[in-house]
Parts: sequence; C-alpha cells; structure tokens
Amino acid sequence: MSLDTIGPVFLGGKPIQIPYRIYRPLFDVSPPLSRCRSAIRACIYTRHHDGRIRETSVKDLLDCEESWVCPYVLQLSGEYVLEIVELLAGHPHVFQRKEYLSFARENPRFMALLQARMVSYWDYYNRGRFRDVSQYPGFRIIEALRG
Repeated sequence: MSLDTIGPVFLGGKPIQIPYRIYRPLFDVSPPLSRCRSAIRACIYTRHHDGRIRETSVKDLLDCEESWVCPYVLQLSGEYVLEIVELLAGHPHVFQRKEYLSFARENPRFMALLQARMVSYWDYYNRGRFRDVSQYPGFRIIEALRG
C-alpha cells in the first residue's frame, strides 16, 4: 500500500511524499558528503528494496535531530523486517524527542497505518515468537511516542 492512499503525510504543516521503494543506487558514495547530505542519502536509502541497506541507513539516522528524518525512520517501524523493528525498538529515547512527538501528533492517520501494519506483520510473521501483540518490538516504539 502506498502512503498516498491514506492522504498526505505532513511535516511542519506541509504535505510530503515518502517513496515506497527504490530499486537502484541513486548516489555515488565515493565523494565525502556533508552531514546534512549524508542524512538525506540515508533517508532515501531507508526506502531501498534491500533490507540490509535499509537497516544500515536507519542506523545512520538514529542520532539525527532533523525533523525531516522522522517519517523515514518511523516508516521502517511498520515494516516486516523484524531486525529493523528490533533495532528501532532498542532506541526508545529516539522516539521521545520533540521532533518525533510533534510528527506523530501532526500525522494521526500515518501513525494509525503504522500501527495497523505492525499488527498485521506481527500476526502473519511473528505471532509464534511474540505471543501477545503488546510484546512485539514495534509496540515499544508506539508506546515511546505516546509518552
């Protein structure tokens, strides 16, 4: 499902679109990038078709305090790759920062979709490992955002 099927996602009152997947490298990684450009590249690569690239990219974003990083990081919390969800859930302090809390308040439909995806992926892939949905790592992220 594409995010635009639920309406726009907002950042500071302005609509944004998050790509669903990218299937080829967009950047030459040889030149050194500024911190900002490196974060932009990492955001884009969180949408890469290869889960290992998504995981590596999101690790680079956990310390970034730019508000435009939030939708890219949060999008990964509602996906099926358990290793990425566990990585994110292991950093609950990230989701208690004002940028994430503000983004979550501004985008209740986006957050509802993430939670629905978490339930769906838990039910399909992880019910045997996590007997109750509240034990699923993605819900630690939702709880951190609720304070």
